[in-house]
Amino acid sequence: MEDRVLDKRTHSGVVAGVLLGSVWAASEVALGTLLRTVALPLRGSLLTGIGVGILFAAFGYRHQLKSVAIALVIAVVAKVAFAPSFGFGITIINSSFAVLLEGACVIALLALLREPLRRHVWLRAGGALVAMLFAGTLFHAIGLHLAPCAYLKSLSAPMFFLRETVGWSLLSACTAPLGYAAGVRWSARYSPDGTGVFSTFSYVGVIAVCWFCCGITLWLQL
Repeated sequence: MEDRVLDKRTHSGVVAGVLLGSVWAASEVALGTLLRTVALPLRGSLLTGIGVGILFAAFGYRHQLKSVAIALVIAVVAKVAFAPSFGFGITIINSSFAVLLEGACVIALLALLREPLRRHVWLRAGGALVAMLFAGTLFHAIGLHLAPCAYLKSLSAPMFFLRETVGWSLLSACTAPLGYAAGVRWSARYSPDGTGVFSTFSYVGVIAVCWFCCGITLWLQL
């Protein structure tokens, strides 16, 4: 019986990762394209904050790093498969690498401080801030060699830090605790035996809508 419950917990963790990864994919592809179209300032910071909040929600749900990793992989795949180049000059390669790097830094943080992060809200905010400071610094340094583009080459390391990395970090510090709280609340309302407030049909519907939005966005860009 105990093994069966553990299997269902693992299964629900996978479902959570797929669902949250699909939501993150839709935000990067569909919302990202919309924000670029309306030329919203600091859109990179907004998308990063959303992504970090989603990753912490995946962690808050059952506290399984597997869920976080699944969400990250899905977002990166969607970025490569659907997203056109960013209008401000960053290539698909670099924009996909940015998502991968953000997720990798968050996963490293969760792996190193798993238990303390569960207990202290200030550590979730501070940890997300430090992780994104690290991710932004690495992104500029590696991106210039990975896929040099006009936007990155136009900014020195200090200027990129001030224009992008600071925004990534500050917004992520706000969304990480909120995402974690949402994940914990979701976990409390969804039991490992598959019953709860939301049915499997509802989850499939949300995932389908997210990928439909990605597909429509790609079609509109053709």
